[in-house]
Amino acid sequence: MATCATIGEVIKECQAETGISVNTLAEVIPADPRTIKRYRAGKCLSPETAAILAGIFKSKKLKETYCGECPLSKLNLKRKTLPEQSLRKFVNQIISR
Repeated sequence: MATCATIGEVIKECQAETGISVNTLAEVIPADPRTIKRYRAGKCLSPETAAILAGIFKSKKLKETYCGECPLSKLNLKRKTLPEQSLRKFVNQIISR
């Protein structure tokens, strides 16, 4: 797994590329906007949160930066929309694979 600071930089890049705001990420994850800012600053995040962020951004780079061999690496980023189920159920399905 990469350092938390490296992951924070990738999150910043993904946000810049997609234009998704901190407040929008906070609503979708769900988390406090200050927590999202901490992730961007290099605070470590859980695999579940990393999977959610990679899915939101459709970011292969975030997925690979976080962990190339964990369940997050199996995340399918080709979906055009989020699944019908809640994000938490979606993440649990990915982790249980």
